[in-house]
Amino acid sequence: MPKTERERVSVTLTIQYVEALDDLVKRGIYLDRGAAIRASLRLIFATHNLEIMG
Repeated sequence: MPKTERERVSVTLTIQYVEALDDLVKRGIYLDRGAAIRASLRLIFATHNLEIMG
């Protein structure tokens, strides 16, 4: 299976968002912040009927 191409994107978040992400990771809901953010993006894309390949 070919590797998915990736690009690093830097974002600035409020402390409240970072703390909420860390809480989700601490509770074991997500492996890390990146996993939580990717899951959030999948929800946004689904809400707007965008199909993302990969």
